[in-house]
Amino acid sequence: MFRQVSQWHFDYVICSKEDFSIKFVMELGDSSLDRPDRKKRDSILNSICIDAYVVIKRM
Repeated sequence: MFRQVSQWHFDYVICSKEDFSIKFVMELGDSSLDRPDRKKRDSILNSICIDAYVVIKRM
């Protein structure tokens, strides 16, 4: 699983300018969001963000 997840990225990572801690991450959406493989990816990323206490925003 690590090998797969390590190849993914967020479109934006918004950090605090004081200490560079992550405030939230952003994913920009398009029509690919409806594909089954993309839904699986997004579900995995949601779980990872929850475990890491990182807010994920999708636009």
